[in-house]
Amino acid sequence: MNSQQQPERRTLRYPLQLPVSVRLGSREIHAKSENISLRGILLSSKFLIPEGSAVEIAVGVAHLPDHAMTLIAKGKVRRLEPTPSGDFAVAIECDQSFELRYPRG
Repeated sequence: MNSQQQPERRTLRYPLQLPVSVRLGSREIHAKSENISLRGILLSSKFLIPEGSAVEIAVGVAHLPDHAMTLIAKGKVRRLEPTPSGDFAVAIECDQSFELRYPRG
């Protein structure tokens, strides 16, 4: 029997749909999170982000009049799949855990 098994997940995934900004070189792409774990994120994007690309991620956590928190991380695109809607599912593995950043001021 020759079947492939998916590797066991190391961290729990949370189904969160939040705005995400992805920096790919000098280009900024806007996407939406589908789920987030401590060391990775699955995005829904209208734009193709090539597999293997190094990216910087900023996830909008809260947008209030005076405060905004952002989760930031750097990582690599590990998987890219077209979806039936015409968008792309983009799986990004982070180099380190997400960091919570508060605005300066």
